[in-house]
Amino acid sequence: MKKVLYQFGFILLLSAASIQAQNLPGLEVNQHVISYVPTVNQMFDDNVIIQGTPFVHNQWNTGSVVTSSGNEIADVQMKFEGFSNLLVIIYNNDSLAVRPEMVQEFAYMHNGEEYRFRNTYIAPEVEVLRNYYIRVLHENEQGWSLFADMGKRFQRAEPPGPYEVERKENAFLDNTRFLVRSPQGEWSELRASRRAVTRLFGDKGRDVRSFARSENLSFNQPGDLARMFEFVNR
Repeated sequence: MKKVLYQFGFILLLSAASIQAQNLPGLEVNQHVISYVPTVNQMFDDNVIIQGTPFVHNQWNTGSVVTSSGNEIADVQMKFEGFSNLLVIIYNNDSLAVRPEMVQEFAYMHNGEEYRFRNTYIAPEVEVLRNYYIRVLHENEQGWSLFADMGKRFQRAEPPGPYEVERKENAFLDNTRFLVRSPQGEWSELRASRRAVTRLFGDKGRDVRSFARSENLSFNQPGDLARMFEFVNR
């Protein structure tokens, strides 16, 4: 994996507590414009070389944000930082990490696929708490819904052994898990496998398996799993 030197020099947290002359157009809460706190939140050591990235996608993508007051802001340059579960946007040539309680959802396109994250769900049984972003893959209020918790975990390097020449390094690793909400509103974690998906849908499991085979779908790919959930809800 390519080694990347990440420099998080000026990641700032937005706050509605102080109103300043520099405004973020369209981001409003209770008729007050959100302004950023002039404090540097340094998340990682600038001098450490790390494998991987804390972001779901390392490049900036253009998308939209729906604020907690229901306003939609388009054409926002953004990334999703899965390690801290934060939306990061570009404003005035700075990287700004937006406070989750000020956002309902955000979405962007990446390689032709939509990534929509929402933080309005509360499901303690699967460790989804208030203001926690999860990706919406397929949602049906009366049927089956599928989500993805696209977190990242940080693995600290262990010191090399006495006979090891190669230097071990810190790394950000994918920690994605799939979450399901049943028609009865119950949440559970789904293992991405043919057996687990077949058992989940009970009597319809065999039909789902046949559909996946006919469409050449994978049981561990988010987009393919979403199509299976759409099929069940027909």
